[in-house]
Amino acid sequence: MPDTAAHRAGSTGSPAVRLRPPLPAATRAYLERLASITGGSDDTRLAAAPLPKNTIDGKDITDLMFGKPNAKTPHEVFYHYDGGNRLMALRSGKWKLMMAQMYNSPTRGKRGFPGKVQRKSIELSLFDLESDVGETTNVADQHPQVVARLMRYAEEMRKDLGHGINVGSGRRAIGRP
Repeated sequence: MPDTAAHRAGSTGSPAVRLRPPLPAATRAYLERLASITGGSDDTRLAAAPLPKNTIDGKDITDLMFGKPNAKTPHEVFYHYDGGNRLMALRSGKWKLMMAQMYNSPTRGKRGFPGKVQRKSIELSLFDLESDVGETTNVADQHPQVVARLMRYAEEMRKDLGHGINVGSGRRAIGRP
């Protein structure tokens, strides 16, 4: 089992069920990637309200919510930032690119308490989540074109939101448009 302290799929990818009455005649299951930031555009559409003029992070997922056949996520890429505003990983389709990083990983403790923290590292790694959901095999060497494509996304996002103490041109203050 991979270490979930390093932005692995098990730590950020959890199944969710979103119900709304009335349910479609045929219940459908989707394996589409969504995120809590997707709220906003879809909620506005459901309320029949206009979108705000300022930039919002969410995208409309109502086609998925209402079970539209062949509905797909509107997100081409998902970005995983840590609390220090560092881009740690990104996901596009079946691919997950983990940036080289150091991270803290607690060891197993006793009686419900966490154990000691170990400092670990991961090299730049690419995972095929269709065939390796546990993120055990780095396939970056076998797919350099995928790594290059995902690194372009990473650089675009770092310019927009920043990375660490470097503030990107698109970063907004919390709670500000």
